Amino acid sequence: MCIRDRLHMDSFVGQRDAEKTRQVAEIWRIVWGIRLFNKATGKGGTDIPPIMEMMGSEVDASIEEVLDLRSEMDMLATDYAAVLRSPSIQLSTDARARLHDEHRHVLQVIVYLRSLLETLESLCSKVEDYSEKWRRCIQDAASLVDGSGASPVPKSAVYPKFIFISERWDTVLGLYRESKDARALLDTISEFATSELAKPSLLKSDVDNAHAALAAEKKPNVALLAAEVKKLPGASPSNEDEQSIEYMPMLPINPETGNPIEAHFEFNGFCIVSFVDDGLLLQGKKAEVQVNSQETDEEVAEAARQAELCPGYIHLLANAAYYSFANERSVMAFARDPFRYVSHHLMELVQGNPSTVTLLGLHPYLPKEIYLSGTRSHEVVDTVDKGDGGTQTGQIESYKDTHYVFSEWELRRLALQLASLRSKRTKSTQTNPSPFLRDNDTQAFPPKEQTTQTLLDAAVQPPVVRQYINCLLYTSPSPRDS
Repeated sequence: MCIRDRLHMDSFVGQRDAEKTRQVAEIWRIVWGIRLFNKATGKGGTDIPPIMEMMGSEVDASIEEVLDLRSEMDMLATDYAAVLRSPSIQLSTDARARLHDEHRHVLQVIVYLRSLLETLESLCSKVEDYSEKWRRCIQDAASLVDGSGASPVPKSAVYPKFIFISERWDTVLGLYRESKDARALLDTISEFATSELAKPSLLKSDVDNAHAALAAEKKPNVALLAAEVKKLPGASPSNEDEQSIEYMPMLPINPETGNPIEAHFEFNGFCIVSFVDDGLLLQGKKAEVQVNSQETDEEVAEAARQAELCPGYIHLLANAAYYSFANERSVMAFARDPFRYVSHHLMELVQGNPSTVTLLGLHPYLPKEIYLSGTRSHEVVDTVDKGDGGTQTGQIESYKDTHYVFSEWELRRLALQLASLRSKRTKSTQTNPSPFLRDNDTQAFPPKEQTTQTLLDAAVQPPVVRQYINCLLYTSPSPRDS
């Protein structure tokens, strides 16, 4: 029973604190559900913001901004890769190192934007699904209220509807907070991408010359590439247990949805072969075109063109991972020796380029704490270990087992002795120092004699006392008295 009028005030005061709190919270949910219902039906609640509409528009605007920024970063990464790969552009060692660092920063922004786009698309689908649930929830309450006509609706029937609306609103607020967090992250990424720290040092003339010198990419011959990979030992062995790699031009199709599976590519989708062999990180090409509703026709056409240039994927069966590549040469090099690119040689390259740790997604494999050499100073101080040399005056606990016997032959002899004593007639009167006495632990007054106390010893038998009547009248003396 929940207090809803003054008649139940006395019983409410006499209840426990936990029950009072529960009832007050229930009242609050009922009142808040009524206000939300009035807001949804246009009968009041003007001070309640339209969070569902605000959240939908904000998520759509964030997705559009992410797509624009990612397109800009992709073009910038392409320019960096063209300049660094061009053999005709002469760069000093410092200039090349600076361009490599800037290129990795741009790629890191692309990785962040890719992850943020997945979050926003998932949030957008949640908002669409929950909008339908919210609308259905309001309709159920409205049909109950409007269907009663002039007769009042029973509180036991309508109040649970309002409580349910209030609980649904908590989920809406959770989605709204997620959209705000995603927007804050997007603002941070945009601020960094447009700051002076991220300003590229590329020269426009170098970019134009690099693109002009690069040959146009041709569509890879996927059938020929599959035949070449199949000839390798680990691709199609006689025994399926010996197979280590699997080449696939496209990702497998999910039979339930009819769409390609959502595979997680190792190294965040970058071509690891180009990084290990050439020292340059290139984005792996994807054969699947993921079209967003907010992308323009030019962006969709460019995505389709890039999908045609995909050389395929390698599925490494040892760790059940998928790898994407930038060209056909990388696919063949990885298929010949895949563990060359996922072994200690890769870790040595990562140690020389710490910025690639998070870029390649290798941070889960690092220890909990890392630091650069020389960033910590350890002061060497000569220390003297001191110990207490005093004499112990208290009780010393015994730690020695005085009954421990090392020799197995001695243990056997003692066991035979114990077995023999158990068959004796007098089990409780053995020799005094014997450790096999039955009452050895509780004997308070041991015998003083050290001889054997058995029936064979006369000392244990009491003397026989005989009494005679001697010197009677008219008798002769006894022979014992004579």
